[in-house]
Amino acid sequence: MDAFLHPVGSKPAWVYWVRRAAALIVVGVLIALLALLGWGIAGTLNAPPAGNPSNQPSGDLSSVAQVKPCDSKSVKLSVAGFPRLSVDGLQKFNLTLANTSAAGCSYEISPQSYVLSVVSGKDKIWSTADCPEWVPAKSGIIKAKASVEFSVEWKLRRSNGSCTLDKAKLKPGTYVATATWREISGRQVLNLVG
Repeated sequence: MDAFLHPVGSKPAWVYWVRRAAALIVVGVLIALLALLGWGIAGTLNAPPAGNPSNQPSGDLSSVAQVKPCDSKSVKLSVAGFPRLSVDGLQKFNLTLANTSAAGCSYEISPQSYVLSVVSGKDKIWSTADCPEWVPAKSGIIKAKASVEFSVEWKLRRSNGSCTLDKAKLKPGTYVATATWREISGRQVLNLVG
């Protein structure tokens, strides 16, 4: 305790007292910042949602139940992916549901409401209908004049009615991907190269 009250060293005693005071100030400021940050997070978690809850994207079933379901007259579905890729590649389809109406609407993506299929001519190559796990479960509200996006990956192999894929590579050529959600659909043509 004597060394604390009467600093020992090559510098004058006031230098050690200034250093101690500076350290105490830094510690005090850090404690104050942590306390403010803690209160800020707690206030954010307890704050009511901003805006009209019927127009906020949400997975909350009570909010979704209050909004009219999206229909084929007010929603457009589009599919985008690589238009040209190697037979050894991986296709990531980005799918967009766009609400063209002046009111928000609720949507649900599930194996029962959504299918993405790939064909080559009349030959069925791959489909999410073969494996429900390939369909991302998603639901919520699409605001008026807004859209939601989700993606589905295809490993460029033929599906065989289950969640396993054939090991054989597909042949180079033209393939057509068609996404269907309820009664609406979107397409993309893609070319596989060797």
